[in-house]
Amino acid sequence: MLTELDIKKKLSEMTLEQKLGHLIICRDNSLAGGPGKEFLLDKLRRGCVGGIQVPERANTRELIAEAKATAPNPVLLCADMEHGVPIEEAHKLPGTITLSSADDEKLAYEFGRITAIEAKDIGYNLVWGPVVDIAPGLRGLGLDPYKTAKYAELIARGYMDEGLFCTPKHFPGSGGIFYDTHMYFDAKSEKDEKELLECDLVPYLEMMKHSALIGIMTSHNRFPKIDPEYPASLSEKIISIIRNAGYDGLILTDSFAMMGVLDEFGDERSIAYAIRAGNDMVLPNYRISYEQSLKYVENAYNSGIITPERLDDAVRHILIAQDFAQKPASRSTLSDEQLEYIEKMNESSICAITDDGVQPYIEKDKKHLFVVLTENLYLNKSGVPFEFSPSSRWKPDEICKQISDEFPDSTIVRINEFPNPGQILEVCKAYPSHDDIIFLTYCKCLAYGGSDGLTERVLTLMDATKGKLAAIAHMGTPNTLESAPHSPRVIWSNPGQKSTENMIDILSGKLEPKGKLPYKLNLK
Repeated sequence: MLTELDIKKKLSEMTLEQKLGHLIICRDNSLAGGPGKEFLLDKLRRGCVGGIQVPERANTRELIAEAKATAPNPVLLCADMEHGVPIEEAHKLPGTITLSSADDEKLAYEFGRITAIEAKDIGYNLVWGPVVDIAPGLRGLGLDPYKTAKYAELIARGYMDEGLFCTPKHFPGSGGIFYDTHMYFDAKSEKDEKELLECDLVPYLEMMKHSALIGIMTSHNRFPKIDPEYPASLSEKIISIIRNAGYDGLILTDSFAMMGVLDEFGDERSIAYAIRAGNDMVLPNYRISYEQSLKYVENAYNSGIITPERLDDAVRHILIAQDFAQKPASRSTLSDEQLEYIEKMNESSICAITDDGVQPYIEKDKKHLFVVLTENLYLNKSGVPFEFSPSSRWKPDEICKQISDEFPDSTIVRINEFPNPGQILEVCKAYPSHDDIIFLTYCKCLAYGGSDGLTERVLTLMDATKGKLAAIAHMGTPNTLESAPHSPRVIWSNPGQKSTENMIDILSGKLEPKGKLPYKLNLK
């Protein structure tokens, strides 16, 4: 572990080019190839790279190994890991809301450990997470700030114990904003500093109190009662709240590719103002080259926006983070017990919300009409159909087969997320001759999706058939269900490897739902 003397020595030995290079996380996929590859490799050789967002490829392991072999200094190798390590060979985990809905502290800790063990084996050493926003949805841990703090700390302990550096996000919290800032410009909260300290900042302060806060990612949300001019990521007033509370670790920004901040400040000012405000590292817009983002940093330093003192302070935090990230994991593969924990995450978090006296399961001897949602296909630039949000966790073919096995006298109709009139007509034709209707739906919050939810066509079809609506089994964002008509039983599951299988097992009475959503849904 680096001492203060070690850090001072390293800082004194670093060139200006090396220090400035450490402020930018390379995000343009140049490590995977293309015109920027040689530029990046040259910067790596000369110790001028602080971090890389690792491209998610079939050869990710080899790309990471190449970066490590090229650089004389430790480099932060980063990714989002909200569902485990984001490459094919790693195990897919359900999101963190699973952990608070299962209300199992051991699962939370093992979520962190499992992710970290696989990440370190592949070569990653920094995860952007966990999400500690006090907000509904899939990505966080619920609306109770102290429960969020408890589970976030357990996840972070799992990461840290296996040598994975982590940056809870998105500081200073959602502030009651539930918009997609990838696209939405005026994501504005009316909370003041006192209100943030009493709610949204609780996870950061509690984790810091227990020495579990070593990194932070800032958001682009606006808090005009604290800073009327700048969003959080560019605001010294907002970032100073956590610094004044005693935090002395790494702070990095969320992506500057988001339209919410890019449209007003642009690439160059976003990078410059972020460092000036107190961020130590920047995730620049990945649509500009790594070389260009470095030029913007140099311009900010040469113009005095970034001072020598602010530069050294930022690099000091980066050096400490890089040193921590060199800690090896305790093992390279998951144990049998940890594989069982993954199954338990999927199973023990599933929730059932039922009317009084209604069981979660449906009767097998009735003639049910199952409506299964499938994704619309889109055309790529070559005219080839593809899924916009491909997910190995929602498999309509397997769902339909399991329904047929469990309910052989029933009918299955598949409709798209945006169903065409023919699909809707097929459901309407089948509806009168069946005892009831069950919808199996899903949705997922997507960057650049704007918002998520069931489409108006699906909701209209649900409303048209609500007289016989027996169940909605939904995988994904739970708030979506607030728009649906009343159902006597609602089965909810977070995306996971066995989630849909488990939901059908609940409908057939094979499995008992054990989870409880960490916040109340306003169901009709």
